[in-house]
Amino acid sequence: TNMGVIDNGTSVGPTNVTANYTSAGKYTATFKMNGIGVGNATITGKYNTVAIIDNAIVAVTFGLATQLTIQTQPAQVSQAIAGTAFSAQPEIRIKDQWGNLVTSGVSSTSAITATRVTGTSNLQGTTTINASGGIATFINLSYNTAELIEAGGTRKIFTNPEKKQTEDYITGRFG
Repeated sequence: TNMGVIDNGTSVGPTNVTANYTSAGKYTATFKMNGIGVGNATITGKYNTVAIIDNAIVAVTFGLATQLTIQTQPAQVSQAIAGTAFSAQPEIRIKDQWGNLVTSGVSSTSAITATRVTGTSNLQGTTTINASGGIATFINLSYNTAELIEAGGTRKIFTNPEKKQTEDYITGRFG
């Protein structure tokens, strides 16, 4: 029997509802959202097809920070000029396991460090910044040597790099 529904105005993600009979027609229900979505959720219910009229509004917040995502990729190699700040600076977002932005708490202000994967020189500029509200936007990253480098998300770099030289470096072929 469907004991309740969580409606946050979107159809994203399923919801688990567990209802336990406690006594004399009373139930305790536990609702768990399993998808993306933060904000207010309306909890409604039915008993034998009759709607319960005292609905509850619950604030649904993000979960624990579990991932970093790249909102804005740094300038592509073909766009970068040695010694000049990248025309597109990276923006990194701190998210929970469902992809919600972690906007408050200790994790939302974590220090984020930009590094290069390939190349012979150091990445220049302020390479470590603190996120604010779960967002870290670099402002002055550059690379001073005119050579091929590849920057990007760890998963992409290690599983599907764009440049053969990056793949060779990662696999130990250096070539």
